[in-house]
Amino acid sequence: MNEKETSVPGRITPLGAFLKALGIIIVILTMLIALVPFLLPRFGVQTANIVSGSMTPAIPVGSLVAVIPGTYEELEQGEIIMFELNGTTVTHRVVSNDASAREVVTKGDANDREDMLPVSYDQIEGIVKFHVPVLGNVLQFISGLTGKIVAIVILLVGAFLAFTGDRMRRRSNEDQQILR
Repeated sequence: MNEKETSVPGRITPLGAFLKALGIIIVILTMLIALVPFLLPRFGVQTANIVSGSMTPAIPVGSLVAVIPGTYEELEQGEIIMFELNGTTVTHRVVSNDASAREVVTKGDANDREDMLPVSYDQIEGIVKFHVPVLGNVLQFISGLTGKIVAIVILLVGAFLAFTGDRMRRRSNEDQQILR
């Protein structure tokens, strides 16, 4: 072996460190986003994409909402629930709760009036615990073929950046002397 093969590589350059960190962040974020629909249900959390503006500005269109089952008799005014109405999933705020009738009155924040019909406890799918703007649209996109291809390309770009950044090293003093 010659000296060049046995020498310790130099330190990573600032640009290399940036590219490596950027690549790692891209890979981790892409994997986390892609795994959300698989991980949350394992913890009893149901998710949905908000497709209408009835809850704006509190929950923008395209948000991902996380919903958990609860004790509906204890629902309070102002809490947000997700319920089924004629085959459609609706996310609205509780206006009042009638535990004896086992139903709640709801209203979308952007709507002028309360919903026409009360919602029975049997229709409630859960209580909204949090929402993440834009993530609902991203997950909907990733669920299609084009989205899967884009996610794979983004993962590959992130891996390439991390690999390339790791290879961007300053030559050590020994290497510089050998080259002279």
